[in-house]
Amino acid sequence: NTRVRSLDAIPFTRSLRFDIELFDWSNIHLNYAPITFWYMLPGGEIQPKPFVSDVRERVANQPSDIFGSGMSLVVEGEAMQPRPGHTGSVELQTNFHPLWSEGMQLYWKDFKPGDKLSLAFDSEVEGIYYAKIQFTVAPDYGTFALRVNDKVITPEINLTNEEVSLLLVNLGQVNLKKGENELQIESAALASGHDTGFFGIDKLTLRK
Repeated sequence: NTRVRSLDAIPFTRSLRFDIELFDWSNIHLNYAPITFWYMLPGGEIQPKPFVSDVRERVANQPSDIFGSGMSLVVEGEAMQPRPGHTGSVELQTNFHPLWSEGMQLYWKDFKPGDKLSLAFDSEVEGIYYAKIQFTVAPDYGTFALRVNDKVITPEINLTNEEVSLLLVNLGQVNLKKGENELQIESAALASGHDTGFFGIDKLTLRK
């Protein structure tokens, strides 16, 4: 979110110095900066000129607007697009685990065994590729089955671990289509002692 505090009556001649309170209740990165504004008499000029063309750029509305949808050797989890119809909630989780690629993961939570999540990603190439996925493992993560484009690539993978960490899983060969592809995750079992599910994917890596 954006928080703004406007102080409209601070006289100055050359510069201003600010002390800014920095507070949050979670481990996140915050960008704070003072913005100085002033009033000019008619005929006054400022340098540099306003960047009008920049503010007319289209605003990012979804992850693919930021990360792009083109295929590379690595597809970040947060760049994948959840398909409609899944149970639970899907979000981008940031600044929680220092080893996440790009500092983020795609996070699925509040689901039950048998529930499914489909994630779409685009490819500019087609053919057989070797795939690896880096997952998050944690005490409350369960067991899952994985498919790529409706083909089972692993019937069961256990992501339960005593502490939060990462697990790189070799999925073998997958058949990519040019254009949209789909990674399908199905909850097979919840972690012991938990009544709801959690799942996190950091990145998908592909190579010939």
